Amino acid sequence: MQPVVLDTDIASLSHKRKLTGPLAARLIGRRPLITFTVLDDAPVSGRGPLPAAKGTERR
Repeated sequence: MQPVVLDTDIASLSHKRKLTGPLAARLIGRRPLITFTVLDDAPVSGRGPLPAAKGTERR
């Protein structure tokens, strides 16, 4: 299987099984890969992306 890196939108559509058309056809037989950034944007249990770490609050 030849690997292919998916961007955020395509990875999301693929995960939801809503990817259609010529792009879906091009992914048949390929191994989808996502980057850490895409994984970080992914919803966690339907709650949306994780909040960014802001560090400790100063007084």
